[in-house]
Amino acid sequence: MKIEVNVYDRAYSTLRLTLATMAFLLPMSLAAEYSELHLNIPAFKPYQYMEKGKPGGVGVIKLSNVLNRMQVKYRITSVPNYGRAVLNLRNGHSSGFFLASQNTERDKLGVFSAPLMINNWVWVLTSNSTADVHSDDFKRHRRVGTFLHSNTHKWLIKNEYQRILPSMQAHLLPRQLYNKRLDAVFLAETVFVHHAKKDKLNIEHFKFVVEAGKPFGAYISKSYLKQNSGFMEEFNSLILKANKSSK
Repeated sequence: MKIEVNVYDRAYSTLRLTLATMAFLLPMSLAAEYSELHLNIPAFKPYQYMEKGKPGGVGVIKLSNVLNRMQVKYRITSVPNYGRAVLNLRNGHSSGFFLASQNTERDKLGVFSAPLMINNWVWVLTSNSTADVHSDDFKRHRRVGTFLHSNTHKWLIKNEYQRILPSMQAHLLPRQLYNKRLDAVFLAETVFVHHAKKDKLNIEHFKFVVEAGKPFGAYISKSYLKQNSGFMEEFNSLILKANKSSK
């Protein structure tokens, strides 16, 4: 009879220990279960695009790898430009957008991630051009093409370029410069080169002048982060690890 009581007591103690352990671990496991992300991508080949209803591009691949490692549910939808992506974030219609560079307007709505890559902003001119893109004459008189509502567009406005011709479709800009409908294009280098090659234009026809290398990351809405504690820390940590392993 005494032995049976001891066995019972030990079993009961084991059960209590198991339940206590589960109670301790449960909040930790729940903390890692983030709510679903809804991310917008402005069409910006080759970084990101939608094709046959599916997102693609080097930026989508890199970001998806990180989110998959976090085991967070997410969906990606396309928007026509960065202006719409910011508007959706402001109105709560998305949890964030990518790939993007940082600015103060976006910082009011979301938190900018660690960079997934570096995006070179370049001036593109015809190879025989001798224009000084920073001169007052150039700012006043030369026609400059860029992608509508992008940070390159905002940079041109801020720096008082007078003849900005923003395009809703970045793929049109190389041909417009080639046909002399523009005097210069201010755009992400990778995007210009991608579309010029797609349009079968000789890259040697163009001259590239780098203005700046900008971190290219993701914006996650402040409201999402408020409801998903620890998300940004884990997100950034995995981005940095991915960048380090790819070197």
